Amino acid sequence: MLELLKSPRNGADSSCMPTKLARLVPTIRTSRDFALFCAALVAVRLAFGIPASVHYGIADAAVAVGRADVAERQLELSERSSVGRWIRVARLYRALGRPADAQRIVRDRVVTPDSPVSPSQQRRAFLVLATLEHEQGELSAAEEWYTAAIESSVPLAEEEACLAADVLYGLGTLRRDQARLTQSEEAYRRALALRESGCASDAPEIARCLYGLGTVLRDRHALLGAELYFHRALALLEPQAEGSRFREWLLPPMPGHATEDLERLVRVELSGLYLDRREFELAEHQLDRAAALAAEQAPIERVPLLLKQAQLDIERSRLARAEAGLVEAMATVERDYPRHPIRAKVLLLLASVHSLQGREPEAAREREEALALLRMQLPAGHPVILWAESLRSSAGATRAQHTPRL
Repeated sequence: MLELLKSPRNGADSSCMPTKLARLVPTIRTSRDFALFCAALVAVRLAFGIPASVHYGIADAAVAVGRADVAERQLELSERSSVGRWIRVARLYRALGRPADAQRIVRDRVVTPDSPVSPSQQRRAFLVLATLEHEQGELSAAEEWYTAAIESSVPLAEEEACLAADVLYGLGTLRRDQARLTQSEEAYRRALALRESGCASDAPEIARCLYGLGTVLRDRHALLGAELYFHRALALLEPQAEGSRFREWLLPPMPGHATEDLERLVRVELSGLYLDRREFELAEHQLDRAAALAAEQAPIERVPLLLKQAQLDIERSRLARAEAGLVEAMATVERDYPRHPIRAKVLLLLASVHSLQGREPEAAREREEALALLRMQLPAGHPVILWAESLRSSAGATRAQHTPRL
């Protein structure tokens, strides 16, 4: 690891040390990796005299191996007055499932009127708040923070390109959730252009933008174009080291995205595309690949996979298996994201299963609960709301009509 930090490609000065540290975090798999990483950082600290960056690096690595206690201690040891420190503390709280604490830290320490922050730091703080609100299903509040991030003091073209790409990607995801698909596609394409023009143009970052474009094209029923983008993303991800994980605490919000394996996300979405085309063998193949990647993930990170598996099980008349997966998903969502629209998606799928089992009273209750939640969180006329409304009178409909397109 120390050799990588001192390699000619990375240079030997301390100015880009945080970037070098970040490149090492995805390589950490075990406690031994973590110990080696910390030893390398101690050597770097002695060589370059940059204690704050070393503490930050150890904190990132500790989260990568599930050592939140070590991460919190390292952040306590870093510069107490640093704006960067407070943003990292907020990211840590977010990774620990403490969004309220994350929001409090950013609001109290970073975005206060008397806080001496640079335009870049301010924009990053706005992005953190937008992400947190979006994850909780508060789409209007998230939109305000994304807008603030885009409009804050320095135009995006003159700002750090990587940060601009993060903001645009998050905005693209929000617009997709709001069913504003043209604006979503535009934001994703702008983010991709920034990444491909040289801003941290590593494969996972570009693949993430391709994944976003694929999702919005699938929503627009441009299935061939979506499939091409998903396969382009996989082509970039598959050459990575086996088991490599793309970890970025500012990923666009949806349950699990904070620690998601990007390849798994792409395969889950690709399986949904094949479900749309009723190519069930291809869908099952992608879900099997995604499930293998999800073996060691936290429960919340499995929810998108569980939903797609349930859809396939419904289509193949495996209703008991579909119900079991959805019950698991609901328990996780109710604990971590009770107001997020994804809870309504779980309810709609459960309603489909119960209706097909002849349990129509339960299905009707689940549809009504889902509709109430969707109307609170999504704009009128959103495709998911229209689908949920159509299910009200679906008793006796075909299997395809029973399965929500989510």
